Amino acid sequence: MAPDGTAYRMKNSSSNDSTDNVITTYTVNASSEVANGTWKLKVQDVYSYDTGYIDAWKLTF
Repeated sequence: MAPDGTAYRMKNSSSNDSTDNVITTYTVNASSEVANGTWKLKVQDVYSYDTGYIDAWKLTF
């Protein structure tokens, strides 16, 4: 979520996606956002038989 509260979806959820790892780059047009401020990452695993964690992530402007 951007500092102004705008949310950018990176990946749609799917009940058919049981992938163990998501290793990829997502690109969004956030040109209307200011870089300074608090950016928040929200992750939700909706596949009922999975558990997971975030190893690392970064935000690049």
